Amino acid sequence: MTKKDILAFISPSIVFVIVGAMAFSTAADIARRHNVEQDKTDQQQFDTFISDVQSGKRQLTTGEMLGFIKRSHSISESLWQADADTGIMMREIGWIAIGCILLQVAVIVRVAKKFGKP
Repeated sequence: MTKKDILAFISPSIVFVIVGAMAFSTAADIARRHNVEQDKTDQQQFDTFISDVQSGKRQLTTGEMLGFIKRSHSISESLWQADADTGIMMREIGWIAIGCILLQVAVIVRVAKKFGKP
């Protein structure tokens, strides 16, 4: 077997390694967006705010309520877009994987024809 044949055999694997590394990198970036300690602090502040409103210590104005609704809607849209983007990325990784598998099969068939079947 020549070096060219060996390179042909491993070329799909090289693409798989690159795509896998990109997937791990993207996953790490997504994970870094979340700060567990900050999330806990935010939740505690929210719980305190809810307690104050329920107990009557704080009265919400119409403007404040509309602001909360707008912010909630904005956050929901952001989460939806992040899910959509993640779905698109997963679909692209899937198509790349299928392409690499087909390429690997084509290389095996080509080399098998060249050297004859065992």
